[in-house]
Amino acid sequence: MKYVCELCGMIYDETQGDSSRGIPAGTVFAELPPYYECPRCGSEREAFSRMIIQRKVIRKELPVEAPNAA
Repeated sequence: MKYVCELCGMIYDETQGDSSRGIPAGTVFAELPPYYECPRCGSEREAFSRMIIQRKVIRKELPVEAPNAA
């Protein structure tokens, strides 16, 4: 999962960890130390929220056939 700092937009990716803070790859956000701070802006971990990625579904409209005249 990914978490985003609401103050600066920095993304914490659990698969990558945070080498600048000594957090190894694979560390889930819930296991981060309570003193973890955003490496970009220094905000507390409470400033992070889980990223929700929404995929937009694009449907191709089919032409509507005119009814047959009887």
